[in-house]
Amino acid sequence: MEPDRVDELVFKFVDAEWKKLSSNNTMKCELQHSGNWWVASPKHWNFSAASKAVEKVFGVKPDLTREGGSIPVTLTFEQATGKNVLLLPMGSSTDAAHSINGEFHVSSLC
Repeated sequence: MEPDRVDELVFKFVDAEWKKLSSNNTMKCELQHSGNWWVASPKHWNFSAASKAVEKVFGVKPDLTREGGSIPVTLTFEQATGKNVLLLPMGSSTDAAHSINGEFHVSSLC
């Protein structure tokens, strides 16, 4: 999915839903920020090395779960360096990162 196309489709949908309300109010849908998507192959040697290190340090095999994220600079790093980028999330999927009640447990570091 390309961000510009997704934006166009979302704006069109929101506008159509707004018109169904026949409201006397006004609504303006606008984009605050955007970024291109980034994805890497878990079969890259960086991921294999990181998996072995996590297993050695923490005693468990890592769960290579793909999750959405808001780190568009990752793609920028990969394009600028021409190298594979490896993100190592050290928290829990329940940490609610970037939210009002976000947290990070000390046990995630041990």
